[in-house]
Amino acid sequence: MEPIAPKKRDGRYWRNLLVVTLVELLIGALLVAYVVLPILYANGVAHPKRASVCCATPADHGLTYEDVSFKTRDGLTLRGWYIPSKNKAAVLVAHGIGGNRASPPAQVAALGRHG
Repeated sequence: MEPIAPKKRDGRYWRNLLVVTLVELLIGALLVAYVVLPILYANGVAHPKRASVCCATPADHGLTYEDVSFKTRDGLTLRGWYIPSKNKAAVLVAHGIGGNRASPPAQVAALGRHG
């Protein structure tokens, strides 16, 4: 039996191989752009990093306050600040996702200044 000689490949073969490779790369890039990146972005928005409770308090804005905490039915402890009202109004300010009680200081300071 004679060994089979390798087939000579002409220019058309290499051109077709290049076209197929470029099409596959384009499809891969489109999948990344329209599937993978939006999923990663949505995950980052839905699960932001939690902000740490640091050093900011309403006292930094000249307001008197009290630390308060509430125990929920499922055992979770919610902590916040109570700032007494001057005009008997009650306003509850809550932070956004990933935030904490120190997150909205500008809003709290404005409400506190206006009673």
